[in-house]
Amino acid sequence: MSTPMPFQKFRVYQQAEVFEVESYFHKETSRYLIELDDMEVILGRSHSFSTEARIRAVYVQGQDVHVALDQRNAPLFPLSIVLRKEEILEVTLESLSPVMQQSDQVPSPPMTPPSTTAQPLYETPLSPGAQAIVNRFTSKLMSGHHQRQLHRGCLSDRFTPAQIAGVTDTLSHAPLSLQMYELKSLINRHLHHMNQNIEQNTHHIQQNTHYIQQNSQHIQQNSQHIQQNGQHIQQNGQYIQQGHQEIMRNLGTIQNQMQIIQRQTFELFEFTTPRLFIVLPTKEQGRLVQKFKIYFLCECDDHQGWAHRGDSQVHVANHGGYDLERPTEFFRKYGKYVGKFMTFLKYAVITAGVAVPILVQAGFIEGLDNTSRLIRDISEDLASKTDFVLEHLQRIGEYEITTSSDRRQSHVIGQNILGSVEPLTGPELRQLQTFLRANDGDNIYANLHKIVTPEGYVRWVCAKHRQEADRPASMARLQEFLGRAGGHFDAHTGVLVMFLSTEQDARELYNIIRRFKFIHQLTVSFDWKLQDIDLIELKDAVAASSIRHLELDGERYSGSWDPVLAMMATPKLQVLSVKKFKGFLLHTTLWPKDVQLRSLDFSEQTITDATVQKVIVACPSLVTLIMSTTDIKETFEHNRRTAEQHRYLATFTLKQSDPSQASNADKPSVAYHFNKDQRTILSATLTLRTQFYGNLIQLPMIKKVAYRPIGAGDQHAFERTKSTALTFVKRFTEMESFEYQCHFSHFRDLFSAIKRQYFAIKEEPYQNSLLRRVKLIDEHGSFLLSQNIQDQSATRCNYEDASRLVQDGTPASRVGIQRDLHGTSRGSIGAQRPQETRQRCGSVNTGRPVFTPANIPAALPIYTSYDPWLLSVPPAVPSQDSVSPRLAPSPLPPFEEDGSRMKTMVFNSSLTYSRVREIYDSICNRGRSELERMVWDITDLNNIWVLKTILAILGAAQRSNQSRRPAVEIKIRMISGMCNAGGGGEGGGGDGVVVRPGLSSLLDSEDRSILCILFTMHVTRLELFGRDLDLFLPILCQSYDWTMSELMELVVDGQNTLLNRKSLEYLQDIVSRGPDVAFPGRKTLKPAQPLQQLIIQNMRLFDVQWSQLLISIDWLTLRNISFRGSDFKLGQLVELETAVIRMVERCREKQRVLTMNGLSDKDAAIVKDLIVRQGGDAHLLVSLYQTQVTMSQIQETQERLYKRGIHWCLFTMSDL
Repeated sequence: MSTPMPFQKFRVYQQAEVFEVESYFHKETSRYLIELDDMEVILGRSHSFSTEARIRAVYVQGQDVHVALDQRNAPLFPLSIVLRKEEILEVTLESLSPVMQQSDQVPSPPMTPPSTTAQPLYETPLSPGAQAIVNRFTSKLMSGHHQRQLHRGCLSDRFTPAQIAGVTDTLSHAPLSLQMYELKSLINRHLHHMNQNIEQNTHHIQQNTHYIQQNSQHIQQNSQHIQQNGQHIQQNGQYIQQGHQEIMRNLGTIQNQMQIIQRQTFELFEFTTPRLFIVLPTKEQGRLVQKFKIYFLCECDDHQGWAHRGDSQVHVANHGGYDLERPTEFFRKYGKYVGKFMTFLKYAVITAGVAVPILVQAGFIEGLDNTSRLIRDISEDLASKTDFVLEHLQRIGEYEITTSSDRRQSHVIGQNILGSVEPLTGPELRQLQTFLRANDGDNIYANLHKIVTPEGYVRWVCAKHRQEADRPASMARLQEFLGRAGGHFDAHTGVLVMFLSTEQDARELYNIIRRFKFIHQLTVSFDWKLQDIDLIELKDAVAASSIRHLELDGERYSGSWDPVLAMMATPKLQVLSVKKFKGFLLHTTLWPKDVQLRSLDFSEQTITDATVQKVIVACPSLVTLIMSTTDIKETFEHNRRTAEQHRYLATFTLKQSDPSQASNADKPSVAYHFNKDQRTILSATLTLRTQFYGNLIQLPMIKKVAYRPIGAGDQHAFERTKSTALTFVKRFTEMESFEYQCHFSHFRDLFSAIKRQYFAIKEEPYQNSLLRRVKLIDEHGSFLLSQNIQDQSATRCNYEDASRLVQDGTPASRVGIQRDLHGTSRGSIGAQRPQETRQRCGSVNTGRPVFTPANIPAALPIYTSYDPWLLSVPPAVPSQDSVSPRLAPSPLPPFEEDGSRMKTMVFNSSLTYSRVREIYDSICNRGRSELERMVWDITDLNNIWVLKTILAILGAAQRSNQSRRPAVEIKIRMISGMCNAGGGGEGGGGDGVVVRPGLSSLLDSEDRSILCILFTMHVTRLELFGRDLDLFLPILCQSYDWTMSELMELVVDGQNTLLNRKSLEYLQDIVSRGPDVAFPGRKTLKPAQPLQQLIIQNMRLFDVQWSQLLISIDWLTLRNISFRGSDFKLGQLVELETAVIRMVERCREKQRVLTMNGLSDKDAAIVKDLIVRQGGDAHLLVSLYQTQVTMSQIQETQERLYKRGIHWCLFTMSDL
């Protein structure tokens, strides 16, 4: 039977209730201890306090009690004190609040406490012996020890020693016969009376204190209400002012709208017919009466707002014109208008105005061949007809021929016809109809449409310009539909992508493509079981639209395919792609003829060989055909002759498919290219995803093999696929070009292996290989390298300026910086690489078009066997520069870019010493620099002079502007394999072999000091990537204790790799607060001030590294922390929550120790940061991107933190 543990008695200071708590035996110290948490629990169970009871200090007999210490003189956790069995401990609490009945009203002040004057208990005096006893008692009572006892017993300051001495006067009047027990009873009664008075006074003091506190709270509340009322008054004043301004703007808008309505009403009544026209003689003229024709013009002038393109000018309507009846009467009435207009037209034609091409385009000048005649002949013929009309007007006396001054004024005909000629108005326009001879069925208005501009003007325009005028409203309606149904439209290319889930959305889409003629490509997916009527409605809508490229995607349809065949016969349709439909083209009744399609894509449909032949025959204009088949070799043999005999078919692609599998992405494909002149096969391209190729090696004319394995970035997969690639080189003897997809860190090894395999085949007897070129692309499809396998050096690569290819030991000549599709130089200073835009559903892209189809990686350096930088080392020139003594400015060429005006410099893989030296020279020669931000993506560190020059630029920028320091971002993204020991140098890899330089030469003592200057003085943002942390960070940090004084942001991209122990330790030091000054840790690269922002992405979160990293993060000083990656799940969120809670609990324990024993400087700073966080002065924003955590899980985590009093940690999430 175990021995019961002793109990410790204690009570709360100023209270009489005594509590007991059980102790425990601590083996290390061999003492009985009492936990403070147990004492707090017992106090909480007593229900004597309105708030949580937290012990602030412990006393015994007026002396402080310290917490128990371990053998290392450190506080024991949980906090404990040593057992004092025979004594009663007195404790003080942080916020003592006895339970009392609260009132909503402000309490009245307490009544005046009763008098504390002691009345005599007995009127008879004491005997001399009793008086001596009382005197001794009084002297002891007034001694220091008993004064402290009384003071700790809540004696108020109002009881002075003189009042306490009244006890002696009272006892001195007792009779001499009083015995000792009477004296004792008298003293007890008097002390009891004093204690009652003290308790009453204490109670009144507490009431007064509570009353004062409540009054202070009400005063604060009233002050807040007054401030809020003042703010509301200011806001109301601002709202009133804004409302007044809005009323004034609306008044102006109403006035403008009234003017527009008045103008519109007038012109709708006046301009009932087109008002611009020209008159020309017909080819056949009568003997007595001359014949003329009238041609109306489209009024698409530039001032209407929608006409902003080159062809949006006044032109002849698309109509053959109208014969003019009663020409003599017509010219008498409209002669002046016709004469002035024809004069302008004549001189506009002579001066090569814009009317000539439009008139020819309209095709109303008879007898002229537009494709063979020159513009000069057309102008002369049109001028002669214009002269004929003018001479006729002169003969009848209705118009005088203009002079040369009029000829100078007539140049405005090409700029603004409406501003040069006064148009006809109401009555004249209405009478104009009586002079026109219109045949049955003709449109009296020459195919022109009456529209109203936003300014209220009435114009008669052709169908094309009518669509352009309606385009803003049409785009608004289309955007509204996309926002509701989901989809994306690119206004520049006219591409519309839709995913339809209901028949109602489909019908609304059909109405849109019928009406909006600016939609040229449609990609639509159906998510319900289609019926025949659905395809028929789609066929009718496509026929009435301007769609030229159509892509259909769906799986559930079992009806007839006649609507799709009829859709193929649409004249405007040029490209058709059908995907995932089961039983495609099995149920058909009639095949169309003379289909105008130029490209067909049935790559995800399995159709029979007979159907393939029918498709080829039915499409005489077909150029590209993509089919899916279960047997490529058999299908090609059955359709080879039909494809060769086709007139225009140039590319015939067959893709292997397996109907039993959900995806055929890993299946091979063959693309045949035909020579239409000789009607034979020109070449064939074989694309493989896996090592399986079966009987495809027997296909004829395989000139190109493209091997794109899945998962080529993994090292194990790369070794497996490399052997497969070498097998292809050996087996496909007719192959002339070999294309391989791999990670950009593997292409050197692969190229060397292919080259060795090629020369090994050439040396074997009776063996030959036609391989000439090897092309390498990365996993995103971006081009890396193309090299002739028979030459000694590469002839073409993606970044010529970065590689500076050399041949025969001589550096290549300097070429211009290569430009991409946007006109941005690759690797240029101050220019960012364009990124592929991400479009959401329901969006309309009206910005700048993006043509980059793939995500090009930010760093793709190319190395050769020679280092051109080593050939251009600058000479040693003495200088006063403390960073680089041998770096001195050279004269700036007049044609170079002024580097002193650059505010942002972006250095990437294309950085060369000559380029950065030019920038530095321009800064030195002009004596100033406007640099504000520098970004350096470290992917190539084989040239120390580049680093020294960058430091010199930063030093010059800092000296130029002392009040502002440039922000420097360093991205350490080393290529795997660059840190090999002793790599690099000249001729390390043989002739024509791509070799990477090593990093050992850069990390010697001198060069490392240069990096030290960069990191300690300039870096504000540091980015660390992947496996390069294991190679670069330990080597850089293991020997020096560096402090980054400017570092504010840190980005860690694990790239789904596992860090080693050393790299994790260095990373922990960077993200943590750091050790105490008294206990220095390992020497490493660490920030001098706490980080403000931390971004962790693509980390392996399922191992122990994640937990170790969470423990090291300084949660109290960060402002923003972001986690990105699909591995972040609920388990990681729970660990993050636990880490924050544990950190807060440990900090609160240290805060209690601080009130009792004191802490070190580091712990005191931690406690101070927690107080700042709890005060609401600084919050921590935790952002989650592209994770597998739901919003409800984040809300539950946030609520649990709130319950623990952690209100400063806020969570947010996004799928972007």
